[in-house]
Amino acid sequence: MNKIYRGQFMAKLKKQSMIDKLTGINNIQGFFEESKGLINLAQRHKLSLALMYFDINNLKTINNTYDNETGDLLIKLFSDALSQSIREEDIIARLDGDEFCFLGINSDDYDFIVLESRVQSIFSKLTQDNNKISNPTFSSSNKLFEHTGKFNIESMLSEVKDLISEDKKTRKEYLQSIG
Repeated sequence: MNKIYRGQFMAKLKKQSMIDKLTGINNIQGFFEESKGLINLAQRHKLSLALMYFDINNLKTINNTYDNETGDLLIKLFSDALSQSIREEDIIARLDGDEFCFLGINSDDYDFIVLESRVQSIFSKLTQDNNKISNPTFSSSNKLFEHTGKFNIESMLSEVKDLISEDKKTRKEYLQSIG
C-alpha cells in the first residue's frame, strides 16, 4: 500500500470512527474532536458557548413494548429533527443511546427556547404517521458558558448532563405526587 493511499485510508477510517452509524451525526468522539474548533473560535473572539443536552423520554419502554427497530427509528427521527433545527456552524452529536447534545456559539436563553421548540415541532411532524411512536417527548437541559478563559468541554458536558438528571428526577416526583 503506497503512502498516499494509506494516508487517505487512515483519514477515512478516522472520520468513520467519529460518526454514529445509526444517525449519521457525530458520536461522542466526533463531538469532542469538532468542539475543539468551536472552542478555539470562542476563546479567540471572547464569545460564549451554548451547550444543550437532550434525552429521549421512554425509549426503553418503546423498545420493550414494540422492538429495538422501533426504538432505533425514534432515535433516527430525533437525530433528523435536531439536524434540521441547527445552524451550519453548530455541532450536534449522539452521545449514547438516547442522549444527544448541541454546541453553539454566542447564543442566549432565547436561543435555547427557540431550538427546543424547533426540535419538538420537527420531531412531532416526523413521527406523526407512526402509531407506535406518536407524540414522542424528550427532556433537555442547557447552559450558557460565558467566556472566562479556557473552556473544558468534558466538564461542561458533565454539568449540563447533571442538570437534566435533576430535571427528570423533579418531573418524576411531580408526576408521582399528582398521579
